[in-house]
Amino acid sequence: MGLLGNIFVTWVLLLWWGLWIGAAMGMGGPGASNSLRWIIQLLIMLSYPIWIFIWLILSGKSFWWTSPAYFLIGFLIIFAVLNADMIRYAYNLARGINNSGYSVANNNAYFNAKPILFADAGSFDTFTGDLGRSFYEYAWDNQYVYYRGRVVEGSRGGPLEALDDLGWSRDYVVSDDMVIFQDRILSDCTRSKLQFFHDITSSWARCGENIYYLGQKVEGADAPSFQQLNSVLGYDKDRLYAGAEEAKITVDASSFKMIGERYYRDEHRIYYVDANNIYEVRGADVTTFEVVDEESNNITSDAHDSHSRYRSGERIGTL
Repeated sequence: MGLLGNIFVTWVLLLWWGLWIGAAMGMGGPGASNSLRWIIQLLIMLSYPIWIFIWLILSGKSFWWTSPAYFLIGFLIIFAVLNADMIRYAYNLARGINNSGYSVANNNAYFNAKPILFADAGSFDTFTGDLGRSFYEYAWDNQYVYYRGRVVEGSRGGPLEALDDLGWSRDYVVSDDMVIFQDRILSDCTRSKLQFFHDITSSWARCGENIYYLGQKVEGADAPSFQQLNSVLGYDKDRLYAGAEEAKITVDASSFKMIGERYYRDEHRIYYVDANNIYEVRGADVTTFEVVDEESNNITSDAHDSHSRYRSGERIGTL
């Protein structure tokens, strides 16, 4: 093959790397690893250098004055190494095993193509439809409940019912009267006593005399007086909590209360609460502090006291 032919074929082959990067990104799309047709299409598309080298061999042409058979062997190795995952995905799907999520095949249950030990394939089940997309990490059989392919310790099997009106996380499910959050059972809690704080997220829950954060009991929390501040912080009549632990910042819980959007106070300090944290508004005068939107000199504030203006808990100027 002449010089121009070698240059053209080389240019075409160099395009393969960009195509492979695009294919790798395409495999990250929703459901891509579970589509045998899509994976086969990608493998066929990525195999075009193989057909170029085979054509050169059959036509008796050289490539850069070297037998194209050597290049074919080298590319086959590169192709097998870089596309090993896709080849494995295709093999799993050909056997009826999903690469992502749950599946049942060959009298076995799988999660992410890994067999689930002790699962009963005959009674194995999952959520379907919209719930299947929101609660895809859960499954059950007649013996256990599974989360991400692992047995939820202490579970007694399904079927499960999703508590699907909780806002963002959608992680609570029930089996009869047993309440489950992800991979743990809410100890000392039954469905009939479960209450949620609907105004923010489902991170916090009240169940009888207990408070739970992400399924973990908040030891010592006073359930009747408990209030959440955001998805991470909550308080009762005695203390402030960061998740299931007592918060490091100190407040006077007995006098702690909201005074306006995101602003709180106790007898001694003013606090600002954002989506995840709580901050002391340093220097704020507790006796004159007010939450009010106002604009002066093209500067907008959301609170002031007798000497300063504040925005988002930060001092931005004098009054």
